Amino acid sequence: GLATLLEIAAQLDLESRGPQPLLLGRHLLEHGMAPGPAMGALLDRAFDAQLNGAFEDLEGALRWLEAQPKNR
Repeated sequence: GLATLLEIAAQLDLESRGPQPLLLGRHLLEHGMAPGPAMGALLDRAFDAQLNGAFEDLEGALRWLEAQPKNR
């Protein structure tokens, strides 16, 4: 029925989305970083590091963040 088709479509959508960033802007804000271009650049670097296997979970992402040079 329709419900089954919708369920299958939802599963396919989840699988096709690919990796999602673990480290988000709110995590940087919680660590005292001010919003702005530097935050966006750091999030881009974090996602690259994640895709390259530097970390696999939020705990690892936060350790990665702590190891970054502070630009404040």
